[in-house]
Amino acid sequence: MHVEQLDLRLGEVDNLTKRNNQLQDRWMRLDIECNRLTEDLQVATGRIEQLRNENANLRAEKDIWQVRLCRQFLWDKNLRTT
Repeated sequence: MHVEQLDLRLGEVDNLTKRNNQLQDRWMRLDIECNRLTEDLQVATGRIEQLRNENANLRAEKDIWQVRLCRQFLWDKNLRTT
């Protein structure tokens, strides 16, 4: 009877050890994937910030050109009327 219980307990320990190893392997793979995704997110966040800055610069440049074109139009109009 004790031998049977011991065999059952050893079987349970063996199963739990296998399950523990499987979970540790899974956790390690998920941790690696999480680290990779974190790095990807940091790169993407940096790229977004870069694009925001570029967008702001382009809008400012567009405004400058619109003002310049408006002044050029008025200057040309004044030349024609004089």
